[in-house]
Amino acid sequence: MILQALAKHYQMMAEAGEAPRRGWCPVGVSFALEIAADGALRRVYDLREEQHSDKKTAVRPRRMVVPDHPPRSGKKPPAYFLCDTSTYFLGLAEDEENPAKAEKKRQDALQRFASAKELHEKMLGDLDAPAAQAVVAFFRQWQPEQAKMHPVLAEFLPDIAAGGNVVFRFQGRFVQEDAAIAARWERTLTAQEDDAQGICLVTGKEGSIARLHPKIKGVPGAQVSGANLVSFNTESSNSYGHAQGANAPVSEDASFAYGMALNALLADSDHRQILGDTAVVYWAEQENEAVQDLTSILMGGVGGKNIMTEASLQGLFQNLVKGRPIRFEAAEIPYENPFYILGLSPNAARLSVRFFLQGAFGDFLQHVKAHRERAAIAMPPRKPWTSPPLWAWLQATVSPNVSNKSPLPILAGSMTVAILKDALYPASLYEQVLLRIHAEIDDTEARPPHYKITGERASIIKAYLMKNKKRGELRMKLNEEITDPAYVLGRIFSLREGIQRAVNPNLNATIKDRYFDVASTTPARVFPILEHLTNHHLRKLARLARDDKKKTYNPYYSYERQMRELMGMLDASKGIPKTLNAEEQGMFILGYYQQTQARYEKKSDKEAETAGTMSEEE
Repeated sequence: MILQALAKHYQMMAEAGEAPRRGWCPVGVSFALEIAADGALRRVYDLREEQHSDKKTAVRPRRMVVPDHPPRSGKKPPAYFLCDTSTYFLGLAEDEENPAKAEKKRQDALQRFASAKELHEKMLGDLDAPAAQAVVAFFRQWQPEQAKMHPVLAEFLPDIAAGGNVVFRFQGRFVQEDAAIAARWERTLTAQEDDAQGICLVTGKEGSIARLHPKIKGVPGAQVSGANLVSFNTESSNSYGHAQGANAPVSEDASFAYGMALNALLADSDHRQILGDTAVVYWAEQENEAVQDLTSILMGGVGGKNIMTEASLQGLFQNLVKGRPIRFEAAEIPYENPFYILGLSPNAARLSVRFFLQGAFGDFLQHVKAHRERAAIAMPPRKPWTSPPLWAWLQATVSPNVSNKSPLPILAGSMTVAILKDALYPASLYEQVLLRIHAEIDDTEARPPHYKITGERASIIKAYLMKNKKRGELRMKLNEEITDPAYVLGRIFSLREGIQRAVNPNLNATIKDRYFDVASTTPARVFPILEHLTNHHLRKLARLARDDKKKTYNPYYSYERQMRELMGMLDASKGIPKTLNAEEQGMFILGYYQQTQARYEKKSDKEAETAGTMSEEE
């Protein structure tokens, strides 16, 4: 199913002129050698292009479609047709101070030039085309030993010798674009196929079965030269006497198609997101920029290349709920547009498929909408979101003290699947957040300050409890009607901390630093101690209120009333719970976080009030 979807995507790319035919591939080309009809080298063209990003300018090779570059290895790797490095086309060897090594590299360069000469004479020697005969003449008259002294190469010699790809140019055109030469290449490619014939499992048609499958590039952690999605290179992998590609009969055409499509998706930032060690690619059958941009934003969060505010995103979801067309960037996206999402991660020389999802584009949007509603939570003013993007969730599970800031490898894949399928969140996500909260301490001296309970971690707890534990009473902001003991205890702890800060605004360490972890797991051990401290602080606030002649704002009355109300929500006959399980710990943390956020939201307004309004809620 994966290969079929990718092969179909390639057909769409080819019809739109966005992908080369089989036997051709896009590569970076640095220089073009202008040759005359007699093969003489007349000029060198620099094809490299400047690219500007982040106030930096870099020189990159030009992307060109050339005859295929299959993987090559061994002591004598073969030459490529019409596009290769200067070692093959010019016999240039890298400079080397050591005489023995210099001679070895020179001999190696001569062998590679001979390989290229033999290939082009075989392919073009009998072809009646001026460009073909010019290339053959070039190889026959070129002297590799004199290459470094050739006047035409002098200007670019160091850069050409550095190893970039080179192509030929004849009478103002690149040789690989010559119709007769291109036809010869494709006929030769077909004639050389001597692989076994069989029924392709992708297309269902009979054809030549690929012995080796294409290398896939762009997956973080995999081999730079590319890794295989399909491969059989050990005897234990073979089945019923089949070897290599015969174990999974895919035709040469289908193999080329899925490899070209997948490499194109991985190379395009509009179709790819990196989550942990997983490269996620996505595409639609009816492709347009609106689908790409909207998916990129939903996967990566609001902002980035395409700015989308929370308000506009909510408007999009509202239209979705009301059954209206999905409109984005002035384009209409069909609800039933088939959509595919593939997650790949490295595994030695192969790739592991973390997940593969397919369905209607509108259904995926519905699932993302449901997730965002569960994840929505009141955030500090500096945060640009109320529903954190997936990457921010994953980062919230990482310790700030480790050098490797990557989340657990398997977490990215399982989280993506849970969101896009509207399935249960992985328990490991919730466990990691609780672990981090209990293991860390606040560091207000850090830049930026670090807090153990962040909006992202509270968002994870809220979404997990709502989806996995059916806690439908939870809201984006504080829900004062919740009577769950753990949630109420978390609110009380936050209120006690607020009272302590009101009495000692410059305090370096609060009850949160000393008692939070114990209070959220075994509250009966510390709440009597905290009650004694709070009563002391309230008496001090009351004394300050009586002695204040200027009648400035004092939160005593508000705090005293809130404490009475919260304590009244606890069942006195049961007392303070001795222990809290994992679910209850999450409710405690959420109650603490939401009560704290509510206090800070109201604080700025109430600080301007006078003592005459001190009885109102803070």
